[in-house]
Amino acid sequence: MAFDRKAKSEEMMVVTTNYDEEPRRYATIINTTTLACLQRVDTTDLELSSTVKIATRTLHYDSSTKVAIKFDNPWWISKFGITEGGVANTDLPIRVCVYPSYNIHDKLDEPAVLLCTYTWSQDATRIGSLVNLDSPRGEDELKGLLLYNLARLHSTGSSFEEVYAMIKGSYITHHGFDWAMDDFSSGAFALFGPGQFRSLYPHLVRPAADSRFHIVGEASSANSAWNGGSIDSAYRGVWNFLERFKAYGLQEKMIEEWGTVPELETGKDGFAHLLVALGMLTQEQLAKGEKEVIKGATS
Repeated sequence: MAFDRKAKSEEMMVVTTNYDEEPRRYATIINTTTLACLQRVDTTDLELSSTVKIATRTLHYDSSTKVAIKFDNPWWISKFGITEGGVANTDLPIRVCVYPSYNIHDKLDEPAVLLCTYTWSQDATRIGSLVNLDSPRGEDELKGLLLYNLARLHSTGSSFEEVYAMIKGSYITHHGFDWAMDDFSSGAFALFGPGQFRSLYPHLVRPAADSRFHIVGEASSANSAWNGGSIDSAYRGVWNFLERFKAYGLQEKMIEEWGTVPELETGKDGFAHLLVALGMLTQEQLAKGEKEVIKGATS
């Protein structure tokens, strides 16, 4: 991606990919990739701050792995009376088993899916080492571990052998997914380290390249690592895009349709317009402003 300040039209943002013979031009780019993926994009000419570049290299993305199994019946309901959605926690390798809430009223003699393990951090790394990109092929060890752990988890007060035989006999197929191995994310979600939120977040939410380049996603939200953070950041990105091009009527429609997000604080008392104003400055202007602030603070 590149930014062309000398372009004669409003389409100053230039995108070059391996799939298009000619570059594409846009008035604005709202980046929704993770910072890990953004690091692999050539952003040399986007006038990104040095802090944003540091964030793409250093902000930690945690691991997360999920494996779901399709059984020929919801045995957790029929055999163990688990009739509501929820989770079971264990010190077994599967760690967290998630019981679905969307199919609790389905027929008990029809296939059902159980999220038998949902892990993150080191637990996810260990389960993820058994997950293949073409899951479930070549995952006999993973399958065996999951079935055994499920039987251990649910055999309290029952014969382990009987529970294991029942669960194993109900197995149809499974699918595992490791976000650390996904080339579209290269990690599950951002976890700010000590001091990182204070130093990185203000720069991640500020537009760049004449306020035509916006970073959105849970990593650029006060609610990082949550879906809600992704939604809030998307709202902010669209709002700042409209602010940049003075589309105030559309901003009003956004408020009417979806309200506002606390971290943006829209309106005359908010700071969105300041983020956009800063994003429109050149690198030279920003550097000069920083020098003036330092000079004023030390005088």
